[in-house]
Amino acid sequence: MINLSNLVSSSYRNRLFWVLHIIGWAGIGILSIPFAGITYLTWVEAATLSVGRTVVGFVLTWQFRPIYRRFFRSDMSTRRIVVLVILICFVGSCIDQVFTRIYGHLLGFNMQDADIITYLRSSIAMRWLIYLFWSVLYFGSVYWLDTQRIQLELAEAEAFAQASELKMLKAQINPHFLFNALNSILAESGDNPRLRNLTLALSDYLRFSLQQQRDRGILGHELDALENYLRVEKARFENNLEYTIKTDAQARNALAPNALIQPLLENAIKYGQRTSPMPLRLRIEARIEDREEGEQLMVRITNSGEWVPPETNYSTKTGLANLRRRLELVYAGRARLDVNTRGKEVAVTVWLPAEQAARGKE
Repeated sequence: MINLSNLVSSSYRNRLFWVLHIIGWAGIGILSIPFAGITYLTWVEAATLSVGRTVVGFVLTWQFRPIYRRFFRSDMSTRRIVVLVILICFVGSCIDQVFTRIYGHLLGFNMQDADIITYLRSSIAMRWLIYLFWSVLYFGSVYWLDTQRIQLELAEAEAFAQASELKMLKAQINPHFLFNALNSILAESGDNPRLRNLTLALSDYLRFSLQQQRDRGILGHELDALENYLRVEKARFENNLEYTIKTDAQARNALAPNALIQPLLENAIKYGQRTSPMPLRLRIEARIEDREEGEQLMVRITNSGEWVPPETNYSTKTGLANLRRRLELVYAGRARLDVNTRGKEVAVTVWLPAEQAARGKE
């Protein structure tokens, strides 16, 4: 599996080019032997000429690469580039033909033999197509790698912007003032246990939000904070909201990206309120499962209601996409996010490589 974080590395891309270049021309060389041996030449002649032509093709396309790189850096139109590529490939096939004649003559083959002449004439178009096909693959590969690199850089920039925004908000909020205000509310709550419990829940949730420093943390810490978050939401919606949290000890001690569940939970409440009959039912599950790729941390958020497609006006179109990019940045293809609808329920499931936190961090 390609690690997308390597796509910005020129050394990685250079290694990838040489691996594919060698494998491709080795395959062409092997396949060209029976084409010539069965149709026109003896097997010895076919094998000998195929080796020489493979070397020529290998060298020629190696020289195509710096020329094509200049095309990428130029401001030429696509049409002009296509015409130039076709001409370059035609010139390459002509050079290939001339070399093959010289090479065969040096080996002592009768290059005036009718079968050899027929073989050379019939293969010139084939070699031109091979060079064209190589060029298409080269341009397509570079375009795909550049697209993935740009997406990765955009995701990194977005993650950096989000982290900067969070730091700015933390700097703007005076934690001492905030918690002193909550303590004052607690002192005034008197014999009102509901207000007291709600204030404690809000205080614990805010403390967790302000204390996040690393990219990853212990999942159990976020689950505890989200339970406080749901207590506040329960006070807001009262009988219109029901929730359950079901986890195991291993899952609670697993490492996961910070704020992994919170955006999914906020989406579940937001869109569930629009599409679910009351009460809105939420369920958070987390457990470790053995799968083909090894132990995986499974985190699932389920809400009653219906799936709201990203193209609708109700959707901001960024929540799940942002989380997928975050997972790609952290796990490089080893994590995934699935959305499933089952009747009147929507379940969003995140799969991560299971990694336990060091003891003593809990």
